[in-house]
Parts: sequence; structure tokens; C-alpha cells
Amino acid sequence: MDRRQARREIMRQIGDIEGIRDKLDTIS
Repeated sequence: MDRRQARREIMRQIGDIEGIRDKLDTIS
């Protein structure tokens, strides 16, 4: 896995975390 691909994977995971946090904010 090259560095660019690893960075894209990390950014995707961060995006997932942000999306989950947004859902939690709307629930509470």
C-alpha cells in the first residue's frame, strides 16, 4: 500500500467518525 492510498484510507475513516458524531449530536 503506497502512502497516498494509506492517507485516503485514513481520511475515509476520519470521515466515518465525523458522520457518527454528527448522528449522535442529532439524537441527543
